[in-house]
Amino acid sequence: MARHTIFSGLRGVGKTVLLTKIEKLIEDSESILYEHIECDRSSKFSKDITIAVKKIVNKLSILAKSKDAIKNTFAILKAFTLTWNPTENTLALGMSGETALGTADTGDLSNDLTELFISVGEIAKKNRKCICFILDEIQDLQKNELSALIRATHRINQLQLPIIIIGAGIPTILRISGEAKSYSERLFNFIEITSLKNDDAVSALVEPAKSQNVNYTKDAFEAVVERTGGYPFFIQEYGQCVWNYISDDVIDIDGVNSSYPEYLSKLDDSFFKVRYNRTTPKEKEFLFAMEKCNSYPCQMSQVASYMNQKPRSISLFRNNLINKGLIYAPSHGEVDFTVPQFDSYLKRVK
Repeated sequence: MARHTIFSGLRGVGKTVLLTKIEKLIEDSESILYEHIECDRSSKFSKDITIAVKKIVNKLSILAKSKDAIKNTFAILKAFTLTWNPTENTLALGMSGETALGTADTGDLSNDLTELFISVGEIAKKNRKCICFILDEIQDLQKNELSALIRATHRINQLQLPIIIIGAGIPTILRISGEAKSYSERLFNFIEITSLKNDDAVSALVEPAKSQNVNYTKDAFEAVVERTGGYPFFIQEYGQCVWNYISDDVIDIDGVNSSYPEYLSKLDDSFFKVRYNRTTPKEKEFLFAMEKCNSYPCQMSQVASYMNQKPRSISLFRNNLINKGLIYAPSHGEVDFTVPQFDSYLKRVK
């Protein structure tokens, strides 16, 4: 069986684009059924996974040779739904038959999710299908939800059932998954997605232009790659801005320089500001203290020093910023921005 995979990286490196590409590839396969889940701190994972499993089982019900097995899975799904989503009355609609009392209804999410995965996995195996759950922003799962997902995934691996988990999240996912279950590093293949290497960054900028018979001069594309740091989203935004400065089907350094203020303004308004504006004055003070660090990740002691506070007294602001997705903790006592070049943005808005 394929190994479960989680892609990790900063905002703007293309994790969601990669998941979308995987979904497009899966769509062409008759043997794989998939569902996409956007993890959100404000949404219950039990509800999201119920909806995803229900859609999968509905698809399997058309294919399944054994209707009794489908009926049993619906009964288990119904038990899970009534236990974990008791106020969501519409979720149980379409789940025909009785409720499977005593299965997936213990009130322990790890146990109940495992029972649910086993049931749907067995049907998929009998019908020679593979199920793929694609989870974006996986770091936003609550600790008990992530722990339950890892435990259920571990069990279906042991039973060799055809369910695959593919996820994406910011770099902190490796640490928090390890804290949730120590064996997560053996269960998942963690792949780090970073900025593009120089040649790839140049190709990402130059090749689309060539397809429109437009060429970059060497100093022009070198300046774009340097200023964007090779981050795919930044390259895309800069490429759009500089497009208005084409002269005789050529983009030169003058065009790159002329479009630079527009590029920064576009990033500030659409990418950075939306995150910055969600913070309180004290959280902003924490961010500006981080901006003063000479290198990243920052030591919490250093941030506290810039704020003229003790590390313990600023832990609340740290936790709030982590929950809001602006920073993450690479390791104990350290913090870093989840957004590339956020320190440069803070310098501009001081």
